[in-house]
Amino acid sequence: MPRARVSVLECLLLGLLALIATAGPASSSSSEGPPTLHFPLYRRGGSFAPNRTADLDFLKEQLNFAEGRFNLTQREVKGNRVVRAPKKRDDGTGASQLIGEIGRLGNWVATFRLGGAKQPIQTDLDMLTGDFVIRSTSSPSGTKFDEFFSESYGAANFPKLTALYLPSLRQNVPIQFPHCKPPKQSRETLGASGGVLGLAPATSLKQMKVDSLIEQLMDNGMIEYDVFSITLLNGEEGLLSVGGTAAESMAMIEDKIERFLGKSPQPKAAEEVNDPDQDAADLANGAPQELVQGGAQKGVGGKLQKRDKEADEDSVKQDSLEDKGGKQVQPDLSKRSRQKQQKPVEHKVQPSWKDDWKWSPIEGAEGWWQTLMRGVWTDGVKVLKNQPCVIDISTPFILAPPQAAKTFYASISGSHRLPAPYQSFYAFPCNNPPQIHVEFSGWRFPTMRGYKSYGLSNGPNGKFSLGKVTEESGYCVGAIVETKMGVGDLAPVKKGHSRKEDTLRGLGSLESGMLAGNGMRDVWVLGEPIFRGLGLVFDMKAKKVGFRTY
Repeated sequence: MPRARVSVLECLLLGLLALIATAGPASSSSSEGPPTLHFPLYRRGGSFAPNRTADLDFLKEQLNFAEGRFNLTQREVKGNRVVRAPKKRDDGTGASQLIGEIGRLGNWVATFRLGGAKQPIQTDLDMLTGDFVIRSTSSPSGTKFDEFFSESYGAANFPKLTALYLPSLRQNVPIQFPHCKPPKQSRETLGASGGVLGLAPATSLKQMKVDSLIEQLMDNGMIEYDVFSITLLNGEEGLLSVGGTAAESMAMIEDKIERFLGKSPQPKAAEEVNDPDQDAADLANGAPQELVQGGAQKGVGGKLQKRDKEADEDSVKQDSLEDKGGKQVQPDLSKRSRQKQQKPVEHKVQPSWKDDWKWSPIEGAEGWWQTLMRGVWTDGVKVLKNQPCVIDISTPFILAPPQAAKTFYASISGSHRLPAPYQSFYAFPCNNPPQIHVEFSGWRFPTMRGYKSYGLSNGPNGKFSLGKVTEESGYCVGAIVETKMGVGDLAPVKKGHSRKEDTLRGLGSLESGMLAGNGMRDVWVLGEPIFRGLGLVFDMKAKKVGFRTY
């Protein structure tokens, strides 16, 4: 049986998770100010599509559910802004339902310890809502919060107050949260107990009048920056970092690995894209400079500090190798330079959440992490330009609009659409998976590269595959799936709440889309696959997303 392949990212994150388990206040961060808080993540129910052969009925069911999550909101005009807000009941009195499903298989989950007894509460991450909510039901499933073990929990106060234990600091911090207790005669009490952590960047998606968890941690001085990042180790484990990223800690662990092994193999890094025609066209159409060349122009999220050029050249000469014929073989200069730049032994500044990230501002209606993907590349060729996209960890696919999906798969030789009722999925030759890059702010990043792991062996399908079409087939189902969100019947746009808002909106305006007014027509959803092999950081205050390769 072949040995399982372990990536550099897996080695680094395994070391980081071990460091978190034993870290005290002094070892949580090497920089001044509050440290970054790290919380291990796991995917409830295990990896998505773990089988060699795709279960097409299951994939179709998951696609329908993923699309339905984006139909729980609507667009409204508030002042001079278009925002996303929870859909209201037909009579207009309150939200139709609480956004964020607790206890669902497939959600990414962090465990928070609440109360004096440090009760472990499994909390589902949701990037489409902004609330931090705890729910206790009569169902035995999930993790129930018992207020009896919280001294600060009062019977009358709302929101409720308790202590959150921070393992990185080994101390408690007071937090407030809505504690939902459905009536025993209601259907909701049959659901799982637990929590939901909303990570949306806009207050318009909040359904509770309580500060978000990140805002409370900022107010209590536990974190210095209102940012968070999500890094996936594999299909089942990952890391949520609040107040920063895992970049600094991973650099420290990489240093230890390099000291022990004498070398540190680097994954393929991001590459700068030189496309002056597209840059000029985008700037002429009003695109901000940061969107075109965000990291390099702003000095935030740019390249790591370079070492002295002559020192790098000398180190390359010293490390030249001899082949079997006795000839000198010069190592790859660019690869060697990257290794030296990222070697933490002689760094003047350890990489933080501000270093070596390429930033892209969020756009569109306020609410979600929507930005502009300036390009999609297959096998070194840009096949799509300027594609709006929403980033969401809870979507197990990468969803593409119909025309974009058709164009993308047309660039892959031998690919084809599956017949009905699975026409949203495409197949490609398993033995010829494409090399895929996504472009943000003038830089392109490799994604979904490498092999899947099936127990102790490696499947031939690669991370772009959801499994083979059939056991005997030579074709695999692609992780980029067609979505028809926003495509369909005409639906009226919701009116504003004042004459001014009605004027801005236009009383007679109509929008194409059967999901009335949610704005998902021609918009991609970059789901869980985009997080594999990429580091993503989300800046709540500056309203931008950072990308880097690990």
